[in-house]
Amino acid sequence: MVSAKHGLVEMNILITGGAGFIGSNLASKLSEQKHNVTVIDCKLEGSGYNDFNLRDIDVNFIKADMREFNNPKLVKNQDIIFNLSAHLSHTGSMKNPLLDCDINIRASLNLLELCRKSEFKGRVVYTGTRGQYGRPKYLPVDEKHPMTPEDINGLNKQLAENYHIFYHKKFNIDTVCARLTNIYGPKHQMKHGEQGILNFFIRKAMDNETITLFNGAQKRDFLYIDDCINALIKLSQSKYNDVFNVGCGTGISLKRAVEVLNEILPCAVRFELEPEEWKKVEVGNFFMDIKKIRKIGWSPSTNLKTGMEKTIEFYKQNKRYYW
Repeated sequence: MVSAKHGLVEMNILITGGAGFIGSNLASKLSEQKHNVTVIDCKLEGSGYNDFNLRDIDVNFIKADMREFNNPKLVKNQDIIFNLSAHLSHTGSMKNPLLDCDINIRASLNLLELCRKSEFKGRVVYTGTRGQYGRPKYLPVDEKHPMTPEDINGLNKQLAENYHIFYHKKFNIDTVCARLTNIYGPKHQMKHGEQGILNFFIRKAMDNETITLFNGAQKRDFLYIDDCINALIKLSQSKYNDVFNVGCGTGISLKRAVEVLNEILPCAVRFELEPEEWKKVEVGNFFMDIKKIRKIGWSPSTNLKTGMEKTIEFYKQNKRYYW
């Protein structure tokens, strides 16, 4: 067994929610680095999981629900745990707040309890969301910004983050927390737009369907998946028990994002009035201050057009597995 803090090879690594978008890309990268990777996923209907995501990746897969998972020995034997298990939809959380609470809080609390009871000596990396901040009071949004979520998903993700910080302070569990921006790229679910607007724009363009914008002026912080994975690995090897923004650090309007997409894949756009459901969770312009994570040696390297090109090429080859 080796310490997660030293960044050595051949570590035992557990990824919860590992058959989803971020988890499967992370599993692929860690497997390539010759770590012993275990993936847990309950394959919840409507989530981001996809069996194809883990195809040809050397991992130990366990079908289990982290809300009920009870294997302290497996947890204890890990050097790093990436806690990615989550319910992701902002509008979905408003429709079904109890489910969002159950998945985002109970699953994380259960994992942390397993760490405590098993005397886990490794490191837990938790992934939160930009939604925890709510409507920005200033831009770019740094880690000291007030936490005023506009939806239940953001509230629950903030409480889950708080649990990770609390378990470090009270039970000496080695934790670090990442607040992720709008991540896009290969292996994202493509059936609807509730979990990733940029990927859904790409699907619309690939299907020659019209992209709908409610005004298009809102700025977002788009980060390509490979950059996100590198950030999470960097945090797993750091010495800090803290919270870090993980984003591109630049605001790009939805309208401009579609214009970039149109340079790669011609697409039509129409503008419509905002539905009431959307207004309830919309936060306006949002992009992150990423100075803090830059100081530990990470920065994004993929521009929007390059990231889109890579994403489109992946789905052209694998469309049948995601549509």
